[in-house]
Amino acid sequence: MADDRRAERLVPYVKGLPDAARTGIEAIAMEMWDPYRQTVREQVPDGERKSVYLRMRRRSRRYHKSLAKCND
Repeated sequence: MADDRRAERLVPYVKGLPDAARTGIEAIAMEMWDPYRQTVREQVPDGERKSVYLRMRRRSRRYHKSLAKCND
């Protein structure tokens, strides 16, 4: 998406998307580099909630907790 990982390059790209496109985003797959996360958090409605990585991490935590309960 950008030549480097700076928010200064990412923000204009995301802001350049039509509002309908930004609000229509259902899932986000991205590198977890802080400028990416920050840009998504600030520029995409419910962006953090839509992050595929974060959803998978939450599910993994729930799965591991359920395994721990089974072993108790």
